Amino acid sequence: MYHPFVKRLAIIVHPTDHYDCRYVLHRISDIWLRRRIAISIVTSEADYVPSDLGIMHVDLTRVPDELLALASRFPLTLNGKLDDSSKRHISRNLICRPSDFDGPVIVKSNLNAGGWREAQLVNDRVAAGRGASASNDYRVFECACDVPAAVWEGTDYVVERFLPERQGEFFCLRTWMFLGTSETNSRSLSREPVVKLSNIIGREVISEVPDEIRAMRAQFGFDFGKFDYAISDGRPVLYDVNRTPMVGGGPTSRALQGMIEVLSTGIDGFLEHPL
Repeated sequence: MYHPFVKRLAIIVHPTDHYDCRYVLHRISDIWLRRRIAISIVTSEADYVPSDLGIMHVDLTRVPDELLALASRFPLTLNGKLDDSSKRHISRNLICRPSDFDGPVIVKSNLNAGGWREAQLVNDRVAAGRGASASNDYRVFECACDVPAAVWEGTDYVVERFLPERQGEFFCLRTWMFLGTSETNSRSLSREPVVKLSNIIGREVISEVPDEIRAMRAQFGFDFGKFDYAISDGRPVLYDVNRTPMVGGGPTSRALQGMIEVLSTGIDGFLEHPL
């Protein structure tokens, strides 16, 4: 028996994005399709399809103006006004010169994920030559005075106070993922000061998200995304934000599937009333 779609969503992506199962939203979309929510992938004004709801899912640090304008055509677009997620825009721990802070610091790329998507765009346009490069390596220095001069003088990197969370011998990273009022929250452990997927040795589900981190979500205007944060010396510290979180292209584990199902229900609050 044919069952018509009851709602229509438009997911706005950059024309060069490879929107696939590596992204959390793509896996969530599979559940929405089973719930008879139609999904359109929109990359430009020419692709516009009237929809009940739009979702901005552009995997770039700064969203192009034409896609922001496209988002405004829908009755409501989740993350529709998030135009800049660079470290200089979201970080509250930046230092601008070595004399600003006498403790340990961490050097990061100003762009999301080391700027790999921006570098990819540049290299796609360059037929010959060196092109652009990206770096997602974080470097920790015992003192700001040890940071190379080129970092301070350039715009590619930022320097932040290094404010880790510790549990005994381990460093901790908390990850809060959310869509509307649905959310998951976990804490990962590593022996390395910069906690990454490759060096995590344990992960646990936690419940409470600090009010200060929730306030930052409201301040930035996030409807969907991922925040990496920690509790350092009793104070919440936001490390990074991501409006196009990824899970990789591997098989779906039971824990991952549970997280996807929880997040999928977050769309209900936006669709339960006519827009």
